This record gives sequence, structure tokens and C-alpha cells, in this order.
Amino acid sequence: MKIKNDFSSILESYFSKHLKLERKFSINTYDTYLTVLKQFINYLSDELKIKRHELSLYDFNKKNIMTFLDYVERSLKCSSKTRNHKLTIINSFLEYAQSINPVYIDLYLSSKSIKMKKVPKKKMDFMTVEEMKAFFKCIDLRYRSGYKHYIMLTVLYETGARVSELINMEVSDIFFNKDPYIKIVGKGNRERLVYINDSVVSMIKEYMKKFKIKSGFLFLNHSNEKFTRYGVNKIVNKYYEKAKKKCPTLNNKTITPHTFRHSKAVHFLQNGTALPIIQRFLGHSNIQTTEIYLDITNDVVIEAVKLAADVLSINKEQALWSGDEALIELLESLK
Repeated sequence: MKIKNDFSSILESYFSKHLKLERKFSINTYDTYLTVLKQFINYLSDELKIKRHELSLYDFNKKNIMTFLDYVERSLKCSSKTRNHKLTIINSFLEYAQSINPVYIDLYLSSKSIKMKKVPKKKMDFMTVEEMKAFFKCIDLRYRSGYKHYIMLTVLYETGARVSELINMEVSDIFFNKDPYIKIVGKGNRERLVYINDSVVSMIKEYMKKFKIKSGFLFLNHSNEKFTRYGVNKIVNKYYEKAKKKCPTLNNKTITPHTFRHSKAVHFLQNGTALPIIQRFLGHSNIQTTEIYLDITNDVVIEAVKLAADVLSINKEQALWSGDEALIELLESLK
């Protein structure tokens, strides 16, 4: 008796039901999972020469997974961290598969037995108050674009937002009431409320007035479209290159949009803010993630970090102007 191949149906259910409806993954996370599983399927087909229409869950065996992980490291030059992430996604799929059909439990347990590689701890840079002042002084507020960039990066720092959270921020997420706050939708579609001070409120209101923004995304690029991650990275790098000339200590650091989030956390920490409060502010689901901000060995630098309340303020006189196609394609290729 021929056993029915349920690979395609489980794969489709994993994405359309489990990730979307049950786990409520964000679009970015969903796409990442889809990309990794497509990559593994392509590896089975192109490198191991298994015909696509003959692929089954039994091809997700330990041997194939380990050769795939070796392939992404050696041939694709992926880091150990990326390699581990791909393994986590494959394990997630197999865990779901065995919950649908218990016959796959051995596949899941075998995959789970593959050890994660140790990842070297990455140096986490942050900007001191003086460095941040130098950075923001490089933004020319006389120009429309400079004014927008100043407000955008101020919001990035003051809210400790991730880049994805910043570019998805909408006017309807901002509440100018007695205790003003911004509602931020983070990883796993988890919502958190980030309270903002009166100075930031005034800046956002003035910005919305100047740019006539009443609804939709808070920040739009020069094409009047939502910013991309690349666009925000480009803006940060532009002023970073200028700031390095004014503040030599920045030459020894890597400054990215995420640095603003790190800097906010470190400034909180230096000011004596309790770790659980920082955890809630940053939207970390696990306090162990927040604890990485304690791993700063240079006590002299820590002591030098001061409150940045007066760092991000604008001199008003300076502002002189008043579907799932990818999943369908993957499933079609397996028929």
C-alpha cells in the first residue's frame, strides 16, 4: 500500500494557518521563514538531485539537514549565527509537522539533536552624549530633508524603536493626551506603549504641521512612499560619515540605526533604571535579551554617559522653511 505524501499540504498549512493565524507572525518574519525553507528545498532539488515532485518530509532527515548547514556556511559564506537561525526555522517546521502527523516525531527529534554552533559575542556599540550631539549637529535643519531626518532619528532614539517599527509607525499610533505615548507593534506583532516627553511631542507636532501629515505613515521618503530599511540605513550612514570628522571617537565604532536603540538602553541603565523597565520599554519578551546591555566592560565610558534630555532639541530659528505569491510558487514547484 502506497503511503500518501502529505509534504505539500503540511507545508501549506504551516505557513497559511500556523505562522499567520496561530503565531501571528509579522510579514518580515513570515518572509524569512519562507525564504529559508525555499532555500532548503532548492538545495534538496539542485544539490542532492531529488526530484521536486518526489520530495517528502523524510528528506528533512538529519543527514540532509547537516549537509545543508555545511553548504550554507562553506559555499554561501553564511555566519554561524545565520546557520543557527536556519536550523531553528527547519526545527520549527518539523515540530509543526509531527504535531499534525506523529509519524514524523523521529525526524523532529533528530533535527533537534543537531547542536547550535557557538557564536562569538559581537561588540555592541553605543553613542555617548557627546557623540550623539556631534551626530545631530551634522544634520542641516535649513533644508526640508534635513528637518525630516532630524525628527525621524530623534523618534528612533527616544522610543528605542527597531528600524522596522520606525518605518511602520503611523499617525494613528501617536496619542497626544495627558501622558503622550506611541503605540509600537514589535516582533511577533506584540504591542507596547512607549511614553514620550513634551519636547518630543512638540517636535512631532511641528513636523506633522510642516509636512501636512494627517494620516498614514508618519515618515515618508522623497517619493512620498514608506521608508525602507535601506533608506534609513543610508540616512544614518550619511550623517555618521560627517560626524566622524567632528568627533574622532566615532571612528572606532560601527553606527547603524540599531545603535540608537542600544544607546537609549545604555543611557537608561547608567541613569539607574531598573532592568525590567528597560525590558518593557524595548519590548523584549525575555529579560535575558535585555541583559546584554549590561555587558559593557569600559566603566570609564559608562561613567561618562549622562542623561541625554537636552541632546535632541531643535533651535526653531534653524528651521528656516515653514498576498502570498512566493508560497504559491513554492507549492506549485512541488507538484
